[in-house]
Amino acid sequence: MEGREEHARNNPTSCQWGARGGLVDFTPYPSADKTKDKSLQNLTRKKISGHRALLGTPTKRPKGTCIAFVSAGSGQSFRLMVVPFSEDAPGPSAPVLATNFAEAILKHLI
Repeated sequence: MEGREEHARNNPTSCQWGARGGLVDFTPYPSADKTKDKSLQNLTRKKISGHRALLGTPTKRPKGTCIAFVSAGSGQSFRLMVVPFSEDAPGPSAPVLATNFAEAILKHLI
C-alpha cells in the first residue's frame, strides 16, 4: 500500500493508506491521551494488546466508518480511522481492521 502524509490546520500530521477495500488514516497524539477525552466517551471501551482503547462509529462520517483511539503510553495516544469504499468492500470489517492496525502499531512501539 502506498501511504501519504496530510498536514491539516490545527491538527497533528496524519498518514493515510489506501487498499483495495478502503482507506486507513493514522493520527498520533504524542502529548494527549484521547482515550480519556470526555467528548469521546460515547465510543465503546476496549483493550487492544493491553492498552486502553475507544472504538466505534463516528456520527459525522460515512456509513461503515470505524474510529479507534488507543492509549500508547503516559499521556500519549493515536487515532485510527477506517473508511471502507463500500458496504461490500473486500477484506475484514472496519472494526476488525482498526483493531488489527492498532495491534501492529503497538507491537512496534514496545
